[in-house]
Amino acid sequence: MKLFAIIFFIAFSSSFKCETIDITIPDSFIDDRYCDCPDGSDEKNTGVCEGSMFICQNKGADAVEIESRFVGDSICDCCDGSDEREGLCPNVCKQQTQKKIDEVDNEIKRMEELIQLKEKFSIEGKKLRKELSKEIKKNEAELKEVKEELKIGDFDNIIKEQKRKRNDFNADYQERYNSLKSKIIEEVSGETSEEVLEEKIKEYGFVSPNEEEVNVTSVEVKKEENEKSKEEIKEEQRKLKLLIKEEETKFKKEDKKLEKEIKELEEKQKELENKKEVIERKVWEFNEKSKVNIKQNNYCNDYFFLNEYSKDNFKLYYGFNITQNNNINVGSFAGWNTSDIQFYSNGTTCEINEQTIPRKAEVHFVCGETPSIISTDEPSTCEYVLVLQTPCACSKKLLKSLHEKRKQLEEKLH
Repeated sequence: MKLFAIIFFIAFSSSFKCETIDITIPDSFIDDRYCDCPDGSDEKNTGVCEGSMFICQNKGADAVEIESRFVGDSICDCCDGSDEREGLCPNVCKQQTQKKIDEVDNEIKRMEELIQLKEKFSIEGKKLRKELSKEIKKNEAELKEVKEELKIGDFDNIIKEQKRKRNDFNADYQERYNSLKSKIIEEVSGETSEEVLEEKIKEYGFVSPNEEEVNVTSVEVKKEENEKSKEEIKEEQRKLKLLIKEEETKFKKEDKKLEKEIKELEEKQKELENKKEVIERKVWEFNEKSKVNIKQNNYCNDYFFLNEYSKDNFKLYYGFNITQNNNINVGSFAGWNTSDIQFYSNGTTCEINEQTIPRKAEVHFVCGETPSIISTDEPSTCEYVLVLQTPCACSKKLLKSLHEKRKQLEEKLH
């Protein structure tokens, strides 16, 4: 009889089609606590069919579906309590919705603050952009002056000449040292070892350029009785000591002077070279920045240009390039795919299926307070995706969507 009734109602009344199978039943069979559809889709509001879904109406919140096996298990799955017998579960749908509204209100407040922060950076970025041409000219002029000073100073040749003078002076002193050594040899009778001879030279107070200073002490030279008297030996010693002192003082004074001059020249050259390097870096940065197109008048990105951000062995030089492990070029800035996605290309090549392919990457911008990389990924071999949070990605469009979300939640309460 029910089969006849089904055919009759299909022909003469509105009908319901089962979700996963081609069966149509009359609307009156829906929620009659009898499973007419094999998938149980006609009893979603009763949950009587095994393996079917039960709809929580959740007035004041979002309707949700739960498996029918959770209906009547004494656990409140629906915020309106409709999955359990009456009186077991309180209706907390409006409280849940109000909690969501409060959370969205906090998001709205935070978004407004981030947009203000973005505007602040945009003002600074725009100011920097306007000053670019001035800065480029200024630094190029400074660079020219430093290069000219280095050229006129001719530091390499002058330092080389001063070192030559010092070496010549040392050689001259060594020659005089050898001459004095010969005089002492004449004073020593018989065969004397080199070690004894060197000790005797030190006793006279004369110091080789490569030796530490030794104090002058009295020397008694053993002579044969018939060669020289004691007075003659002492007089010769006195003269030698004076000569030694004079030579040593002259050497130390001149050598110290030459050493100081060389050091000053080297320090001045290093100072100018460092200054030149710093200015060249600035000129390069300014020129690179001037090449970057401003997307939708978003000067915020200019403020962070060339800042460095790191995560998972990746380094992003904002708006310039990306490296991996400090030695692999992932890609150089090539432009914007969309207003929130930067594209980097022509990185170090890698081999894929016997093909040489250059690395490339995308940087996806998401709204956040402090610029930082929050995730990295390699969805395909040698193709990378970095997600960077930055206030530059915060927008009035995002703020508007939050207000719309709040409005929809408010409507659920009424």
